Amino acid sequence: MLSVYSRRIIPVSILPVVIVSLILTGSMIGSNNSIAKSTDRFAEIIEVSQFNNLFKEYNLLNAYAKDHPEIRRRQLEFALKALEQPPPKKSDSSLILNKLGEYYMTVNKPAEAEHYLNLSLAADQYNIFTYHYLINFARSYGTQDDLLSLAATMADRLPTSAKAQMDAGVLFMQLNQSERGRACLEKAYMLDSNDVFVIVNYANLYMQDKNYPEAVRLLLRAVDINPDYFKANYNLALAYTGMRDRSSALQYLNRASALTSNQSERKQLENLKRTLGEN
Repeated sequence: MLSVYSRRIIPVSILPVVIVSLILTGSMIGSNNSIAKSTDRFAEIIEVSQFNNLFKEYNLLNAYAKDHPEIRRRQLEFALKALEQPPPKKSDSSLILNKLGEYYMTVNKPAEAEHYLNLSLAADQYNIFTYHYLINFARSYGTQDDLLSLAATMADRLPTSAKAQMDAGVLFMQLNQSERGRACLEKAYMLDSNDVFVIVNYANLYMQDKNYPEAVRLLLRAVDINPDYFKANYNLALAYTGMRDRSSALQYLNRASALTSNQSERKQLENLKRTLGEN
């Protein structure tokens, strides 16, 4: 016979954190009208709970607030509560600090955004995503010198990261620092010659040198790795255009056309079509 204790409902205050997260996620899978009420309810539940750390729960609520306009006003509230927990790992600290920096950039408060992004960098100077946020911040509020400094810092601090070397190289190239950009892109390819993004950016060096056959060789590998990557197909069309191979250029132009996802990509295709005389 079951004892009276075995039949009691377990209080929410002692439910495992993961269960609350699953319940919250499940409650959001419904009509938009229920999202605000569900968010209010679970924010209340975890507020009065006795969990030692609610970072994951508040981070989850912050993500929902960002994605749903009806509760977006609570995005900052949940991010700050996640930060107060405190985050269990330095990568978690960097994650939530970056979210705060992004939020303040969205509402055009650069001083606050810079404050949190600098805190994020101090918490984890090897988090590549922090550099991405800082680059976005510098593009909006900083100078070319700020961007150059970020590219150099990323290249120096993350010497074994192919993605970091690639990002630094692309930024250097955009800032007309060709020699430094080339060095980073070559290093990125040396570190990971199977990353499709690294390959495409490395191939751009050969495009600039008008070494189209080598660019084609690299870009064919990129398309083989990821046939649905727009940039690889589009750049192949460009490279074949440089080789005056109109048939192959049109083949990859048509493939790229089926992969467009934004107006910028469509405009690039229209320009190339005009070059090839294809209406």
